[in-house]
Amino acid sequence: MDTSEIYIKMSKEAKLKWKWQKGDFFAFFIEDKWIIDVFYAYWEEKDLLISPETYPLRAIKLKECVPLPRQDQLQEMADGDWWISFCDLSTWIESKQFSQLYWIPQKGCKLNSTEQLWLAFVMKEKWGKEWINGDWVKK
Repeated sequence: MDTSEIYIKMSKEAKLKWKWQKGDFFAFFIEDKWIIDVFYAYWEEKDLLISPETYPLRAIKLKECVPLPRQDQLQEMADGDWWISFCDLSTWIESKQFSQLYWIPQKGCKLNSTEQLWLAFVMKEKWGKEWINGDWVKK
C-alpha cells in the first residue's frame, strides 16, 4: 500500500467521491506531517471518522481526511472487471501518450507504485485528467 506523500497528494487532488468502508486507508495532516490511519467507523451526527489505529482513539473531521485507494479499489473503479481493466492499462502503458507523460529516459517511470499507476489510469479513463507537475490537468 502506497502511503508516500506523492500518493497522498495525488489522492487529495483527485477529489474522489468516496464511500467509506471499514479497513479503508486514509491520511490526515497534523502537526506538520501526514498521519496514515485505517477507517473504523463514521459518526454521522458529528461528521467524524473514528479510527482505532491511532492511540488514543481519534475522531477526525471527514473533510480533513484523504482516502488512499488500494490497488484493488482502483481496478474496480476503472471498469469493475479486473481483466479488462488490466488489458486497458497495459495498452495505455505501451502508448506514446504514456511515454511522453510518465517516462524518464534512463530513469524509468515517474509513477512509483502500482497505486499511483492505477490512479493515473482511472483519472485518465473516467475524467480525462493527467498528473502534470503535481496537479490533475484536464486534457
